[in-house]
Amino acid sequence: MKETSPTRTGVPKILPVLIAAILAGMFYYAYYLDDVEIASPDKTVDHFYQAYLARDYETVARDLSVFWSVNYLPQYMDMSPAELLDNRAEIEKETAAMLKSLEAEQPFEEGISVEVLMEYTKTGEYSALVVYQVMHEGEPIQKEVALLIREAGDYKIINLSPIRESDLEMVQNYSLDQLDESFKQLLEV
Repeated sequence: MKETSPTRTGVPKILPVLIAAILAGMFYYAYYLDDVEIASPDKTVDHFYQAYLARDYETVARDLSVFWSVNYLPQYMDMSPAELLDNRAEIEKETAAMLKSLEAEQPFEEGISVEVLMEYTKTGEYSALVVYQVMHEGEPIQKEVALLIREAGDYKIINLSPIRESDLEMVQNYSLDQLDESFKQLLEV
């Protein structure tokens, strides 16, 4: 009579190794690569101010829309939106240089920070709106609103302005539909 080997039961020895490798890959992707995807508008605003307060004007310029920059770089005013987008790298360099020269003349106030008020963030297909609190040494100074446009595969700041407390309810009820349509036309999508 032939001897048969008993059927193995239990977990294959390779399975725990596979699980560990998959989990490590997922962690690596989430921690290091996922931010390479489209950053949320609130992350863009936060990143912009961190760079601005650190006087990293190259990063500041990357977080700004070319449509913001053209207001301060008259040599680009006659370009079409498509031409502006095509010249983004050059516009970023000139924006960084312009910001650096403007800020060199003004003293920088210490203790400034920004806190994004997530409950007011609105995201559309081509536009976004972010409300944030400007702080000085932990005390609120004023609230501001940032309008962002989805440009070059990411949200970029196109406008920054103060907002009154009384206007916050309007922000919560605001629909981005018209702004999305305007930005879509501007981007010639």
